[in-house]
Amino acid sequence: MAEQGTATLYARLGGYDAVAAVADDLLPRVMSDPQLGRFWTHRGADGIRREKQLLIDFLCASAGGPLYYTASGCPFVLPSPEELPPRAARRFRDRRVRARDWRPADASGE
Repeated sequence: MAEQGTATLYARLGGYDAVAAVADDLLPRVMSDPQLGRFWTHRGADGIRREKQLLIDFLCASAGGPLYYTASGCPFVLPSPEELPPRAARRFRDRRVRARDWRPADASGE
């Protein structure tokens, strides 16, 4: 393991098991959220397990861990809806993603 001063965020968080524990806690809360839960309404158990693994991979890769985030066509930083390529814009429209879903939640609760 690297020295404490040079350890990656991934290592400082506790590695894969700690990140997986965060995903275990976070995903059920997001799924039960009044605004976001609708994106999981008609998902099967296999699809939810895959999304959970993608979340773990994303968090690990973002924190400097040894995993790669491989979800195709999904950049780490999303552009505004107007800047999306036509194919991505169609996917979001087909999934009924609204403009307010795109913005991070703010203190007003919108």
